[in-house]
Amino acid sequence: MHFDPSPTSNHSYYKRLERVLGQAEAGSTRLLDVHGDIAPDQIERLARACLTKQEDVRLVVESWIRAGCDLEEVYLQGLCKASRLMGDWWNSDTVDFASMTIACYRLHQLMFDLSPTFLANASIKANGLSALLAATTGSHHTMGVLMLSEFFRREGWSVTREVPETHKDLLRLVETEWFDLVGLSVNYDQTVDEVRGMIGQIRQACPNQRLQVMIGGLIPGDRQTFTREVGADLLGTDARESQLMALELVTGKAAHVPKRQQRAS
Repeated sequence: MHFDPSPTSNHSYYKRLERVLGQAEAGSTRLLDVHGDIAPDQIERLARACLTKQEDVRLVVESWIRAGCDLEEVYLQGLCKASRLMGDWWNSDTVDFASMTIACYRLHQLMFDLSPTFLANASIKANGLSALLAATTGSHHTMGVLMLSEFFRREGWSVTREVPETHKDLLRLVETEWFDLVGLSVNYDQTVDEVRGMIGQIRQACPNQRLQVMIGGLIPGDRQTFTREVGADLLGTDARESQLMALELVTGKAAHVPKRQQRAS
């Protein structure tokens, strides 16, 4: 389904919008905090909407866009922070497994719905680079892989997104395809030895001897130290910055930052 944030005259639509936002008037909700970020209460509204139904999720995000929120910030702030908040609810037993599973599915579905609009803003053609972005076996951070793939695709990368059932599945893919970059989403319970061994096997299997490896996700302990000890070339941050750093790493050239990627100070 294509996401369409265009105005509608449907009266029932605005009634539903008011209900989701929890305000007498939908337009009275404060979208940004004093730092210019999406306000915490808005993040909570999106997270709570994920626990109700898909239409409520869409309505919250539509209200942000109508209020002038850039789609990049919807991705980087709204979706990321809502995902983290839901993770906090799960860790504190505020929501059960079934509710959390459905809520995560709705957030993923929102990204799929937003994708055509997000990718339509691409300003460049294919850059000739290819990336494999994958969750490591047992990783629960598939949301990050999906978002990362959106930013890479928009900047011209050929992207393969994978959630392998086994490590052998990942190695088989690396052996048969050419990749300039492999990005791995690490899980919080994975050890240095485990991830280091995984990266070593990937490098050995890959026909590209200049392969670059980036890691991100729920990295345990000190992120910089973990990255160095497992032998990765790059530690990912948010999806926008990770793409820029990966491009510079692979090409050896500083990436140009289009105006749409520059946040106002």
